[in-house]
Amino acid sequence: MVATVTLSRLIKDAVLCLHGTVPAGSWLKASPYFSIAHVHTTCRIFRTGDQSLRVLEMFGRFQFLADDVAHCFIGALADITDRKKADDALREMDRRKDVFLATLAHELRNPLAPIRTGAHVMKHYQAELPAKVQWVQQVIERQIRHLSSLLDDLLDVSRIRTGKIRLKRKVCDVRDVLTAALEINRPLADARRHRLISSLPPESVFVNGDATRLTQVVSNLLDNAIKYTEDGGEVRLVGRLMEEVVLISVEDTGIGIDASALPHVIDLLVQADPQTRDSQNGLGLGLWVARSVIELHGGEISATSAGPGKGSRFTVRLPVVPAPIARTPEPDALASPASRPLRILIVDDNRDGADSLALVLRMQEHEVRTAEDGPSGLQAVTVWTPDVIILDIGLPGMSGYDVAHELKALPQTRDAVLIALSGFGSDADMSRSTEAGFAQHLIKPVDADLLIEMLRDIGPSR
Repeated sequence: MVATVTLSRLIKDAVLCLHGTVPAGSWLKASPYFSIAHVHTTCRIFRTGDQSLRVLEMFGRFQFLADDVAHCFIGALADITDRKKADDALREMDRRKDVFLATLAHELRNPLAPIRTGAHVMKHYQAELPAKVQWVQQVIERQIRHLSSLLDDLLDVSRIRTGKIRLKRKVCDVRDVLTAALEINRPLADARRHRLISSLPPESVFVNGDATRLTQVVSNLLDNAIKYTEDGGEVRLVGRLMEEVVLISVEDTGIGIDASALPHVIDLLVQADPQTRDSQNGLGLGLWVARSVIELHGGEISATSAGPGKGSRFTVRLPVVPAPIARTPEPDALASPASRPLRILIVDDNRDGADSLALVLRMQEHEVRTAEDGPSGLQAVTVWTPDVIILDIGLPGMSGYDVAHELKALPQTRDAVLIALSGFGSDADMSRSTEAGFAQHLIKPVDADLLIEMLRDIGPSR
């Protein structure tokens, strides 16, 4: 906090402090930059005449006479009012940008949710659909994944730049990461008739990292390679151990990278020539996010290319760690009981989202009811007791957090499993959900298969 003082008091307090005495209530007492030998501090003063508030930066030292009386101050006293206002404006703009990006993601994810669950329903009946409708279903599913990935990249930029991204580290097998990335990207490669070739380490290679984030990085690299390679091309994923690091490379036969663009291709908001990429042009965020995540893991990522039309290779280097100590699973975990249908209440003001998700869950033989706001949800549980309550956070009037608090206070829903469903998915949002009593926090558009598996795990415990 910057103090507001007169210039005369500034000099007076500075002299007293140089003699080792801090006056009672002095503004200098809380200044972390002040020392007996030097003065370096910032303060506010009222300018004589118009009494306007100015911000000054004082830097230098006092010169003393033989009798320890301050003779003069040698240094600089600069008016930094305009700079301080500019800094404050930039911080406020940055804060508003973060709020805007979070709100934008939330608003875009709401309409994506029913589209994704609708595609899941179509997939369930795929064998009965005409070939052209099957193709439409696959297109919808692929594009939803792409849009969701773009939203995640958009938010990750803000989280990384503000230091709000947190890694959930544990020792994981690189082969599992590569296998998961291949499974994510194989449908797109098949659609483009690419040869997707992989060469994984023959034995387990372990790193201390966030498996989800590392899978995201490799999947992002594969996605770029597939998109920027002409139909029928080749994309190769290779993982190999070299001494104390594991090298993960993604190589393609695609459009390549010009030598002038190569040093900057992984920088934020940098793209190759959009004219050469046509409709495949992205936001210029994915590679920067990938590099940032890899650097948080203590690794690095690099790009090479022989030039335009000659393909490219992206290589990730990660430090390896010893294999974890094998743990014997608990006896109860070896054979879990069969699941059973659950009573599920969905509370979401997005009617299409609630109805489409209810349809998916009813196909799994669950008993499902819906409510469009908090009061309606609370009214529903007075006559019907659900096992699981899927609760939208951004409800009108009464937020999902408020509804959760009310549900936990009711005897009939005190033990119900609460699952948060929201377009907001920052670490702060998830922490708040945990504090409110939610067992899980799912981000729209929810992966229906993930939710179904989650409910399958809940079933035996009820």
